[in-house]
Amino acid sequence: MIVHAIGLLVLATLAQDAGYRIDLGSRPFRVEGPAFCVLVSPQRPQPSSRDEVAFRQGDRFCVWRRDGLHTRAGHQVRHWQLESEDERPHLGAARPAVSLAGARRIGDSVYLLVRTHTGEERRVERLYEVGLSGGLPRPKLLAQFDGSSLAQEPMDDRLVAVGGRPMWVARRAGGAWGVATWEPNLRQLTFQQLGEGLQSVFPVSDRIQLFVERTPYGTNLLGRADLLLGKRRDLLETRGRLTPVPGAEATLWLEEGRVLRNSATGALAPLPAEPGLAVTPFGLLAWWPPAEPTRGRLLDPETLAVLAEWRRP
Repeated sequence: MIVHAIGLLVLATLAQDAGYRIDLGSRPFRVEGPAFCVLVSPQRPQPSSRDEVAFRQGDRFCVWRRDGLHTRAGHQVRHWQLESEDERPHLGAARPAVSLAGARRIGDSVYLLVRTHTGEERRVERLYEVGLSGGLPRPKLLAQFDGSSLAQEPMDDRLVAVGGRPMWVARRAGGAWGVATWEPNLRQLTFQQLGEGLQSVFPVSDRIQLFVERTPYGTNLLGRADLLLGKRRDLLETRGRLTPVPGAEATLWLEEGRVLRNSATGALAPLPAEPGLAVTPFGLLAWWPPAEPTRGRLLDPETLAVLAEWRRP
């Protein structure tokens, strides 16, 4: 469960001891430290959905909306259809659905990773360049990739800019995954394989991405990928399902919903049940059941040692 701190209450330092206290019996939760306390809401924030992605240079615009690509120069505006000749629908047939897997600006160019859905199973992704340096911006097809990014939303953010080049984590049909990169000097798309069995990716930055792989023998492997160098480093392997702790450092993970892990320090903290989780200035707050807690703990994020505990009276 994703939670967020909604306020700070400053307390007199002399009235507090050196310890920590938590009270999950009220809404919002109360987490006290040596000098102040925070109020934490257990409510899940509403996910924000983007209606458009826009780039501007002077009076020239490149805008992606739900219905596709629009460009503008002064009073001249145009909506572009981006499907290829072989995908244009026959008379009376439905037009293929198009979505945005990612967009980045590098210099005077906007790069768009566009996904076309031509059927329930078939997806085609193409990289376009839209120049903003002069005249009406026009999309230029750079390359088509034999595979797909990990985009899931109608307007996703899977394209990154690293070393002055657009790139993204991509999967191929055979199970291989790696880094797809447009090389402007070579005018070609390259693919460097990093592994197989990719399950999920969690960005730390454009360059550094954490990944979870499913191994052939049934375990889950957590690793770190450097997209600039095209290299990977394995961090830990476990049989349990791995999910990142929302809002925490990239080293904190929840295994099978019952065990907290710090991949940097190796610390483990088994929990009685699947928890609600919140990051506070004092540490990681965990409680269960998530909806109506009867128990809770405040944990040090590095050692996962218990700083304070709470039980419903």
